[in-house]
Amino acid sequence: MTSNLTEKAKRVIFFARSKARQFDARAVEPEHILLALIEQDQELFDNLSTDLNAIRLVIESAAPRVEGRTEAIDLAFSPSAKNLLTIANQESRRFSRDEIGTEHLLLALVKAGDSLAARILKEQGVSAETIEALIRSIGATPQSAAAANPAVQFLTQLNALIEVLINQGLFTREEFVEALASRYILPDLHATLHSLLALLARKGIINENDRRQITGLGQ
Repeated sequence: MTSNLTEKAKRVIFFARSKARQFDARAVEPEHILLALIEQDQELFDNLSTDLNAIRLVIESAAPRVEGRTEAIDLAFSPSAKNLLTIANQESRRFSRDEIGTEHLLLALVKAGDSLAARILKEQGVSAETIEALIRSIGATPQSAAAANPAVQFLTQLNALIEVLINQGLFTREEFVEALASRYILPDLHATLHSLLALLARKGIINENDRRQITGLGQ
């Protein structure tokens, strides 16, 4: 379902799961995707005249919370979220794109029906027509336009490293997400790297000297 996402859109889905866990939800909902989209691609909202803080507050106050925190590492998508991804895929093809970008996720959020995220965006004056005009005006997806950015390349490589370490069983995705959330450093690339190093050190994979050396090389 998420195999044809751009790297930036993959990060949105990754952090949407983290948001869902913070709300003790049992599935990833459209509002969790919207929160992750705001965090991971604020530039997408720059030309939409939206109040991002207001959006966050409305979701935090209105999103349903479920008793009994789930321990699942990878939360499933709710039917609404699955429908959103289907629409995003259709929109990417309509705009002749090979991959689903963050702009297609945003467009699908508006088009995906009567979700909390869709209602909030519409109340903020965000319409499908507005997003479609934005997509046409930029001429390229935000992901492809930012592909040459060293920070984007760094995060892509870091995500690949994290996936390899998780697949090798050195730690779980749940442990890593909780390490990030506990320090409130999700938007910070360098802090993300330091969190990964700290987790590896606690697992005994690297020692303090290794940690200093890696940190020095990364600066």
